[in-house]
Amino acid sequence: MSNQNQEEIPLLVLTNDNIKDIINNDTTIKESTKKKWLQTLSTFMKMFPDLETFTDVFNKYTDIEIIAIIIRRYPNLGTHVQHIQLILKIYNLSPEFGVFLTKTRYTYISDELFEIDQYDRHNRETSNKNDTTDYMDNFIGIFEKELELRRTEPASINHIISIIYTIGAYSSQTLENDSLVYVPRIDELRHIKLVNDDKDIITNEHNYYNYENGRLVINTFKTDGNSEFWYDYVMNPLAASFIKINVLKRTPENNEFLYPNNIELKIRQHVLPNRLYRRVFQNVYDKILMKPLDSMTKPMAHSIDTATKYYSNNKKYTEEEILINRLRIVSVFKLSETM
Repeated sequence: MSNQNQEEIPLLVLTNDNIKDIINNDTTIKESTKKKWLQTLSTFMKMFPDLETFTDVFNKYTDIEIIAIIIRRYPNLGTHVQHIQLILKIYNLSPEFGVFLTKTRYTYISDELFEIDQYDRHNRETSNKNDTTDYMDNFIGIFEKELELRRTEPASINHIISIIYTIGAYSSQTLENDSLVYVPRIDELRHIKLVNDDKDIITNEHNYYNYENGRLVINTFKTDGNSEFWYDYVMNPLAASFIKINVLKRTPENNEFLYPNNIELKIRQHVLPNRLYRRVFQNVYDKILMKPLDSMTKPMAHSIDTATKYYSNNKKYTEEEILINRLRIVSVFKLSETM
């Protein structure tokens, strides 16, 4: 992948506030998606601390340098793709920025993004075919971490993050297979509005959590238009009770959303990296608990094709290993279901 020749850049200054206005004036996306783009803009500019405006970035650096800086700062595929997509989005929304950036630079960045995506897809498909990882220790481990946080810092922000990834993913306190409702992604957790009455759940453009009754409503996903999947369920009483304790202890300024924006590091520390976490659930429920792939499309919010290509691996278990691992799950679930 080689850089295109840079064209002479027309004189234009777009401040961060100008870019915010461009995003906020986009009528084709939901409010929650606008917030995601505004957050991406904020973290984009933090990669260039010596520069004052958005357009300064493109005056100082070539396209290949900008992409390299983004990938170096955010090696996670989804995160660096989001930051590269921000450039393309502003180009498409703002005619002035379009003239400033030039079609040549836009095409180069777009082509680079496509190659990054295709390269990742190829690697993931190849990796899955060759992957024989046993995810059982990971699965047991995240429930043991929740139990440890329950013992050492009950109802802390770390604990309630752990909860939504473990016992809070189930509608039943005994964690039966069929009560697994929601295997979350980071993107969906960043802007969950807190309410204490269901009448305040007023739009399908936001995600909500009613801390009085444990009702979680997830309407927005990684991409707009994902109407095939949505969640509206009541968490089991044990999970909901810890979250309510946390919310009631908060100061008013920290009471708008269930989780803070910067939760990715905490998830890595107290659960697992998000993609690994989702692979763990996919493979354990498929290969140990024998839950059909089609029955996991709703909890995972992805298709059977996605599950097969990018999540399910080729690990094989003997009948004895399946039995032993099921007993391990029963044991940790039994501990998890009691106060």
